[in-house]
Amino acid sequence: MATISDAANISKSGCYRLFRNTLKTTSNNCLLSYHFPMAAQLPVESNKPITKINYDVGLDCPAYFAKKFKLAFGKTSKKFKFES
Repeated sequence: MATISDAANISKSGCYRLFRNTLKTTSNNCLLSYHFPMAAQLPVESNKPITKINYDVGLDCPAYFAKKFKLAFGKTSKKFKFES
C-alpha cells in the first residue's frame, strides 16, 4: 500500500480509507481474492511443498497463509492438497 500511497501522494491511512470506500473491501481482502485462486491450483498441479506455494503467490508469512487458506477453503492447505 505504501507504493500506491506514494504514487498518489497521499498518506497510507488515506489510501486505505479511499480503497475501502471506493471498492467496498479492504486492500488485504482484495489481494487475498487475487492470490487464493492461484494458491488453490498450485498444490493440485505441482509437487511443491505448501511452504513454497505461499511465497509463489506473493505472501511472505507461512502462518498467515495457512490461517487465511483455511478460512477461505474450510480446510488446511495440506489437507486440500491431498483431497484434490
